[in-house]
Amino acid sequence: MVRRLDILLLEYEDKSKEIENLKTVLSQYNNNPELINDKKETSPSHRIIAQIPEYQKVSSGSLITDLISIDVLRSKCSHFNEWLTKLEKL
Repeated sequence: MVRRLDILLLEYEDKSKEIENLKTVLSQYNNNPELINDKKETSPSHRIIAQIPEYQKVSSGSLITDLISIDVLRSKCSHFNEWLTKLEKL
């Protein structure tokens, strides 16, 4: 997931330092974005916005998700995968 943060550079080319900061935080949590999500202020999107205030969760998040692929996200984020699996069974 750490390398996947480089995808943010496609939309925020001038934010390499900030993206490196995000990589550092993520690496402290075994590169698992679910582990840094222990309260609202520490969710991945809040951490991104703290580094890149112009980050738009809906538009940028959708683009990044498309580029990373849902399969990779599911493989890296077990809780997310479980949630999607429950939805698919409905």
